[in-house]
Amino acid sequence: MKPLLVQLPNGLKIFGLNQIELGFLYREIFERKVYFKHGITLQQGHCVFDVGANVGLFSLLVTDQVKDLNLYAFEPIPEIFQVLQLNQAAHFPKAQLLNCGLSQVAKTATLIYYPNCSGWSTLYPDEQQVRESLYAYAKHSKQGLLTTTLAKILPGVHRSIFDQIANRLFGGRQPVSCPLQTLSQVIAEQRVSQIDLLKIDVEGSELDVLLGIQTADWPKIRQIVLEVQAGHNRLERIVSLLSAQGFQVRVEQEPELRNTGYYQIYARRSPSEAGI
Repeated sequence: MKPLLVQLPNGLKIFGLNQIELGFLYREIFERKVYFKHGITLQQGHCVFDVGANVGLFSLLVTDQVKDLNLYAFEPIPEIFQVLQLNQAAHFPKAQLLNCGLSQVAKTATLIYYPNCSGWSTLYPDEQQVRESLYAYAKHSKQGLLTTTLAKILPGVHRSIFDQIANRLFGGRQPVSCPLQTLSQVIAEQRVSQIDLLKIDVEGSELDVLLGIQTADWPKIRQIVLEVQAGHNRLERIVSLLSAQGFQVRVEQEPELRNTGYYQIYARRSPSEAGI
């Protein structure tokens, strides 16, 4: 799929795989600022791990707002990674890009890649659950889910119309073999002494990422923000793990996401524990 050059509502131009997804991600990252709530902050010189970087909108946001960040962006799927590289060259050239995913053990795994909605590509495909979540989002969103040349999904949209659009979004799915590392491996290889913000958006693999952190490395992590789909006790297990590691944890579900099963988790250490 050939990358598109799209001008965002804020005037910045970025490469993406399709306008549908860029519109959704822009609203989430730039307008609703879901990763910067409940005391999550960044300062000049901080270290950020963007796990599940996709084409780099979150990386673009943080490097535009905070200068001289030490940014590590992770994207395992080669076609998406190539677009991430284009955006790196244009917007955040000093970032370290890693063409791998993170998990609890180092291995090669098969991810399901959705070219028309790449952000939902996953190691644990549950397409029906994602469809139901998107439909609930479309009904609750005050501004509609997405606006494209293809269609405009409005609150209360008829299910049959939504399913037609969803069929296109999830069409062309393909298995892709991708390398996975543990977060502790990367910390060691890159000689990282502190992670000021660990952002995780990996469609069902959030707990795997956290289980790949060795005991000695947990104190190096100051803040964590992640999105989690609450099935299979993932939400409860992640909250329990983060609390046990000394984080102050806040769980939030935005009004637009009610009945979707998707939640944001915000975890911070107290200033004294974080060495501030």
